[in-house]
Amino acid sequence: MYYYYLFTVQVLFVNALAEELTYKAAVMEYTPKDDHLTKKQNFMENMHEYIRYIQQAAFQDVQILVFPEMGLTGSITNWRELQDISTEIPDPDQNVVLCSNNLDNERYAQFLVDLSCIISRQRIYTVINLIESRLDNHSKNKFYHNTNIVFDKNGAIIARYRKINLFNEPYFVAGDEEQTAIFATDFGVTFGMFISGDILYRHPSQHVLGNPAVTDIVYSSSWKSELPFWQSNSLQHGYAKSSKVNLLASSRNDPSEGYGGSGIYLANGKVAETYLSGERKSKIIIQNVPKSGERTEHYTSCQGSSATTTQGVHLGIERQLPDISLFRTTPVDLSNYTFKSINLLNKTISETICSGESKFCCNFHMVVSKHTTVFQNYIYKLVAFSGVTKYGTSKTVGERICGLVACLDESNQSCGGRNLLSPSGVSFESISIKGQFNPDHAHYQPSTLKFDLTPATDYLYCTEQIARHEIEVSLITTKRHDSLLTFGILGRVYINDNTFPGTINNSNISRINGLVFIMTVIYTYLRL
Repeated sequence: MYYYYLFTVQVLFVNALAEELTYKAAVMEYTPKDDHLTKKQNFMENMHEYIRYIQQAAFQDVQILVFPEMGLTGSITNWRELQDISTEIPDPDQNVVLCSNNLDNERYAQFLVDLSCIISRQRIYTVINLIESRLDNHSKNKFYHNTNIVFDKNGAIIARYRKINLFNEPYFVAGDEEQTAIFATDFGVTFGMFISGDILYRHPSQHVLGNPAVTDIVYSSSWKSELPFWQSNSLQHGYAKSSKVNLLASSRNDPSEGYGGSGIYLANGKVAETYLSGERKSKIIIQNVPKSGERTEHYTSCQGSSATTTQGVHLGIERQLPDISLFRTTPVDLSNYTFKSINLLNKTISETICSGESKFCCNFHMVVSKHTTVFQNYIYKLVAFSGVTKYGTSKTVGERICGLVACLDESNQSCGGRNLLSPSGVSFESISIKGQFNPDHAHYQPSTLKFDLTPATDYLYCTEQIARHEIEVSLITTKRHDSLLTFGILGRVYINDNTFPGTINNSNISRINGLVFIMTVIYTYLRL
């Protein structure tokens, strides 16, 4: 009896300690319903699904659940759809519980009240993306925002974030660039929050980290993957690893159009779990997430990366993933990049390549194994780029990139394309990529991708301050890699955003920066 009592006490102690050191999180990879004739009918069907997943998560003792961008509404195609599926949202500072008999709820849509009620019963923090309607007191015009809200365990709305960086969303008004959505929880973790394409921009993805109490990020996304450097899970992992935060990433699932990719990523660089599929379906990811102390900002650091749990992907005899080939990815225009083909017959490869005529250069050192008896179905090239590139159909963003990329053939245009079969005929025993970067108005992160469209692991990502305005960034493998599509360093240079695509050499940097300054002044003036 004594030993049974002692064992019980030990189990309770271990469980209590685990609860103190971790919290239980869930993210949804969600496929919106679109079977009905009207947007409102689809919306209500999605509401029923959301309630079911909230109940399922609460039953498994999840403490916070994140839903994706456009999960409730699906994609928006015209103005007339907005009225029936939008709502006003109370000021989070007021901690309003809409599920209250003492509250006049006529201003708010019934679905928002229903969400408050179900969440208060299930006692779970919930992050939901929806369409917010806002009546301007001066003009009396109604505006719409792409908005995330957070319910606490009592059903109160405690945080709101209006998406700043809209992408092909003509029906919405951008949120205030200076806003930060931060909320604290009763399990001792403080979160920041933003939406989809915001992850590429200083405001809010870096701005929110100005508060050192923010150790975790909730991220709702409807992201269309573009290769080689803009794949959803790769960007998510790179952001979490470089920013040293836990990232809870939830994505809308529509693989035939290239949307999808969810995951839970840890501040120590590890991947807790990812999910991406060529099949159109929903999936809930649940993981225990370690709690972190306050972040410290410094440029000199070195961090490993490994997988703890990942989606169960198994290659068949022909090395083909049965459904991942159905997930659509789009190659990015790399015409302004500097390429160098590598001779895989050489076991050791050392190369330095520079972007155009600039002094921005990348250093590569690799040890490879060429399997002469196995057909090589990918060509690998080294790339360097410092300049402005086009993202999607309308955005241009500043970049500095060093990378190893897989190509379908010898042409540069084929880089970022995918075969049905995983890479064969070559193994990378080791890879080292280094570059010297200006950290001002910029952010750098690893960009890695395997054939199964999950981020690579088993590497070191290091940054070292070497001068006042210069850091060295390095990416070094710690084991052999056989199925790489991308392995590199992705730098976002915010000051060069919204300028013409092309390389930036030493003679036109000041011209570009001057143009950015003039455009910023004009934009600010027009907003007044």
